[in-house]
Amino acid sequence: MNKCASIITLSIIVLCAVGCVGPSQGKISRHDQAIRDLDQDTQEIKNAIRALRKTQADLSLEIDSIKQSLQTLQGSVEQNSLKTERTLAETKNIQNQVLSLLSAKDNQLSVLHNRLQVLESSSGIATPPPAQKPPNSVSGNNIEGVWSPTPYSALAKKEPVGGETVGSQQTAAVPSPPTPESVYNEAFNTLQAGNNRAAREQFKKFLNTYKTSELADNAQFWIGESYYREKKFEEAILSFEDLIKNYPKSAKIPEAYYKQALSFSAINDPVAAKTKLEMLLNEYPDSELAQRAKLKLQEIEQQNPGETD
Repeated sequence: MNKCASIITLSIIVLCAVGCVGPSQGKISRHDQAIRDLDQDTQEIKNAIRALRKTQADLSLEIDSIKQSLQTLQGSVEQNSLKTERTLAETKNIQNQVLSLLSAKDNQLSVLHNRLQVLESSSGIATPPPAQKPPNSVSGNNIEGVWSPTPYSALAKKEPVGGETVGSQQTAAVPSPPTPESVYNEAFNTLQAGNNRAAREQFKKFLNTYKTSELADNAQFWIGESYYREKKFEEAILSFEDLIKNYPKSAKIPEAYYKQALSFSAINDPVAAKTKLEMLLNEYPDSELAQRAKLKLQEIEQQNPGETD
């Protein structure tokens, strides 16, 4: 009886122990899984933090690069602004000079128009005085001597020699009508005799009468040359500019550029003088005047350091 009671009691104890162990093991397994999940989440957070730090570093580099680019751009803008202000000032100065030249030109045209009417109403042009050698130098303002390039005529491509007049042959009784060549040669002879004003009027009359002549560009050049010899440099500049614009294929354009440069130099405008010489060298690098233009350009740059940069 006692044995049976002992067996029953032992069985009850075993069953109770087994019942307690089962729930405890389940709880331990759930805790372990939760810890593993937490570790995994922690690792993922760490990885995300590393990625964010790398992204932050990359962004910082990009920001530094952008700042450097902005500084460079700002420097360029400031430099361009200074250049623009300087260019505007120079442009305004040139505009003022051009306006002054145009005003002087208008006055000259008014006076010359009256003189031209007087000449046209006369029976003919007075015989020029005996030929005299024109002055070969111009004093003051470091102006170079008057340079007379090889003249030109329609037939022989040079001016008449020894008083001979091309195209104006006369008979013993009745003179032949004037030709463009004879009118041109008469004006050129007047210029060579040193009578600049009379020659200028003759060349202008030639242009009014023979606008399409192949000598028209030469006539326009000698009008500018007559002003240059009289030291009327503003009028000379405008006359040479008329040649450049109205006769773009003329062989006289290199000489016109060169004389414009000398005229600008005479009125103390080295910037404009340099511009004209550079135009001559760029457009006519193989011309006879190219070497002279280079020497004159060097002279202007040496005499005006900083002004012609």
